[in-house]
Amino acid sequence: MAEENKDYLEAIGDMSFLPQAEVDENLGRDFPKLHKGERLFRLIFLSGVGVAGLIYLIFLFILGPKSYFFSKEVVGSFGPLGLVTTALMVVEFIAAQTYGYLFDTKYTLKDKKEASTRHSSCVTLYYLAFLGFYSAIFSTALRPFAFRTYFANNSGFAQNLGLMTNILIIVVAVCGMLASFFAPKISKIYNYVVLGSGLWVVVFFSKILSRQSYSMSSNYGIMMLIFGAILADIALIFLLLQKKKPFLRSLFHVFLTGAAVLDFLAIIIYAIVTLG
Repeated sequence: MAEENKDYLEAIGDMSFLPQAEVDENLGRDFPKLHKGERLFRLIFLSGVGVAGLIYLIFLFILGPKSYFFSKEVVGSFGPLGLVTTALMVVEFIAAQTYGYLFDTKYTLKDKKEASTRHSSCVTLYYLAFLGFYSAIFSTALRPFAFRTYFANNSGFAQNLGLMTNILIIVVAVCGMLASFFAPKISKIYNYVVLGSGLWVVVFFSKILSRQSYSMSSNYGIMMLIFGAILADIALIFLLLQKKKPFLRSLFHVFLTGAAVLDFLAIIIYAIVTLG
């Protein structure tokens, strides 16, 4: 009896008998919680990305060795390096999308430290995909052109535009990965800048790409690279507005995937049309 009275007194003391205040389900989130309909959409979308990526890889490894990737008749063919970097690019993007889905639906609002680590891991995967794309584009479509000497410098430094640009991309990606873990506040702004401008870097090489004798086809490739950069910029808009309404977070992923798809197709176009 004494114990029961003690429990009553403690309940009165801490007011635990009163209705508990509701916890904001979006507290600590950068975007509204994904509810059933949006989670289902994201799962179906992710499944579609996975199937498309698998089909891309199958055709890449079946047709790649028979096409420009390994053609002995064509000087400067993409070769095994181009094939491997293209495949890695696709795998890295699918991995980033998969982890992004898990982060958005299962990992958010966990322990604060754990959530921060998972967010940084998600950002890192996207930077690996970003780096994978440029590794692929520099070892395929730009391979015969970007690694020529474009500068005249007696010291021998910074003579190669493609090499210096590739080094710059690696530095940008590595800085983005490190910032996501060690400087999260700076990382957010840094990520916005990279997303908004990162894919435009390859468009600056459009004049070099258009020098190919397959002018009509190379123009299609350039057009895809340009529209890919535009879709990335649209994705950035949804990322900036993701706190406002549900589904904006998912639209960010949709447009980012659209940008990646166009970039993937651009590489294949340059590979196939060069056979023509």
